[in-house]
Amino acid sequence: MLAFVSASPILALSFLAACQATERYPWRPPSALEIHFGFRDLDERTYGPVDDQVVIGVVGAHEPPQWPVGLEFGFHFAEDETDFEDLFSEGDIESRNIEVSLGARHTFGSPWSPTGFIAGAGLAWVRGRFRDRELDLSGSDSDVAPYAHAAFVAFQGPRYFGFDLRALWGASLDLSLAGSDGDYLQATFVFGAIF
Repeated sequence: MLAFVSASPILALSFLAACQATERYPWRPPSALEIHFGFRDLDERTYGPVDDQVVIGVVGAHEPPQWPVGLEFGFHFAEDETDFEDLFSEGDIESRNIEVSLGARHTFGSPWSPTGFIAGAGLAWVRGRFRDRELDLSGSDSDVAPYAHAAFVAFQGPRYFGFDLRALWGASLDLSLAGSDGDYLQATFVFGAIF
C-alpha cells in the first residue's frame, strides 16, 4: 500500500503525459488561408521619406502530406504617405506597392506539438508607385524578383497565429531620380485558418 501511495504522483504524471501525447495538432495543414498585417522597410534612397510602409496581405497555401513541399500564392498591398514642411520645401508624398507571389512552402513541426515553423520561397511580381502631389511628379515601375519568408506559428484547433519575416531582393524599380532599389524587409503578424 505504501509503495502504491509513493508511486501515485509518478502514475498521475504519466497519465497526464499520455493524454497530452494523444492530442494531435495539424502541423502540416493540407490547405490554409492566411491574413498578414505589419510593416515593410524599403530603400530610403528610392522611397524616402515614405519608405516605411504599412502592409496587408492574403496568402493561400496547399500542402498535401504526400508532397515533399507545398505551394503558396500571395497578394500584398503596402502604402505610406506623409506631409512634410521645412525651411526650403513642402510636400505631400505617397508610395504604394502591389505584389503577387508564387512559391514553394514547407511546414516543419510535430503532430504532438502546438507550435510549428513555416518556410517559403519563390518569385514575386512587384509594382511600385511614388508620387509627389506638390511637385506634380510621379513614377511607377514593376519587376520580378525572388523572395523568401519564415514564420513561427502556434496552432489552436483549425486556426493558427504567429509572426512572419519576409524579404525580397534583386528588384529594380525606377521610381525616382535618387535610386531604383525595390528590395525590402517585411515583418507581419499572421493569422491563418486550416480547411
